[in-house]
Amino acid sequence: MLVEGSLVSSTYEQANGKGKKAKTAKITSWSIHADVVSKLDRGEPEPEATASGSGASGHAPEPSDASPF
Repeated sequence: MLVEGSLVSSTYEQANGKGKKAKTAKITSWSIHADVVSKLDRGEPEPEATASGSGASGHAPEPSDASPF
C-alpha cells in the first residue's frame, strides 16, 4: 500500500478525577489525513535474483516499461 497525505496533531484536555481536586491533562493525538491510497503492483520476481555471480552473462538487463510508481 502507498499512502500519501499529511500527519496532523490535535490537542485536547481530559479531566482526571472528580470534584474539586480534579485535574486536567493535555492529550495529544496524531492522525493521518490521506490524499491518495493505492495498491502497489509487485509483479513477478526476477528470475536472475541469485546471489552467485558465476552465471552472469556480462550484459545489463533491459529496462522495463512498467513502473511501479
